[in-house]
Amino acid sequence: MDALYEPGHYITKALETLRAYARRLRLAGRMRLYDVAFVFREATLLGPAFFERWVARRLPLVLDFDDAIYLPPANPVNSWWSWLRDSRKTKALCRLARHITVGNETLAGFARQESEAVSVVQRPLIRTSTCRGLASRIGAQS
Repeated sequence: MDALYEPGHYITKALETLRAYARRLRLAGRMRLYDVAFVFREATLLGPAFFERWVARRLPLVLDFDDAIYLPPANPVNSWWSWLRDSRKTKALCRLARHITVGNETLAGFARQESEAVSVVQRPLIRTSTCRGLASRIGAQS
């Protein structure tokens, strides 16, 4: 959702957030079909880990994050709404997770405060300019 990082667009942001919660609820109805729940960053953007806690009671939860999402939000565009993002949520998710994968040792250090089951999975470095150039060469929109 591009509007998330732009000023204004409050109705769009609210509607997209509600749609995301509806998608999570639909997925929850199909949980019995899966062996594990893989959560990238967080399953729900706002508030405490209610949904993730509910999922973790039903399936083993694997948490993956590659940014310092445990720090308070620093984006000035949505600073008025930052109270809706709980920076303590990542710590709670680390406690809920059966296993945690992170992008570097700094993130692993944070995760290991709450869990011993932490793996560092190096992410490839991708230059945005290279991706745009490749996309234009294969006829995709950048």
